[in-house]
Order: sequence, then structure tokens, then C-alpha cells
Amino acid sequence: MLNETPSKPLAMYRGKPRPFVMRNNVNGAYQAFPAGLSFRAMAKGQDLFVLTVGQGITLGTHASVADSMAVIMPTPAQSLLVPKGSFATYEIFHSTPPVVLFSGTLTGEDAGS
Repeated sequence: MLNETPSKPLAMYRGKPRPFVMRNNVNGAYQAFPAGLSFRAMAKGQDLFVLTVGQGITLGTHASVADSMAVIMPTPAQSLLVPKGSFATYEIFHSTPPVVLFSGTLTGEDAGS
């Protein structure tokens, strides 16, 4: 059986982004995310922006496990780089060793007022 990367669609509110909160639950147990955690938004094979811990990603405690929750918060300018509609994708990964933890469609939606 192949290990598939968990996939979940996310909506990016263009101009007024809201944080994405991810929890690292592995087989029913929370585990710390690696320090090299990154979020990459992509469209047409090009990176739109990349966030890292301390630069758009904050690690926190969940269920008494330190660093098992990641709050991912793009800036308003970064959110405007995501095209309107379902034309972008994202990956949440760590670089050592290179492993994609989550991925999926990143839909750009108007934030409204």
C-alpha cells in the first residue's frame, strides 16, 4: 500500500487572508512539526510565495504537545498573488529530509468588505 500525502482544499481570501491552522496528528497521536516546516503556494508551475517558521508560520502547542500546531498566515500582499478561482495549489513540507506533509488546491476567493 502506498503512503499518500494527505490532501485538503484550502480557500485563500484575497486581500484579507485568514490563518490556516494545521495539527500534526499521526496515527491518532499529536507530534511536533519539524523546525524546517514551510508552506508553498504555486500556480502554473511557479512559486507564488513560500512561508517558513518565523516568517508567516508560527508553531504552537496542541493537546499538550509542543509545536504540534502550525498557524500559517500569509500577508495581504501575498494573498493577492493567488489567482481568483481554483488555479493554484499548495504544499506544506519540511526540507530535511524533503517530505510533503499536506497538499491540495488553493482557491483564491474575493474577501469582500
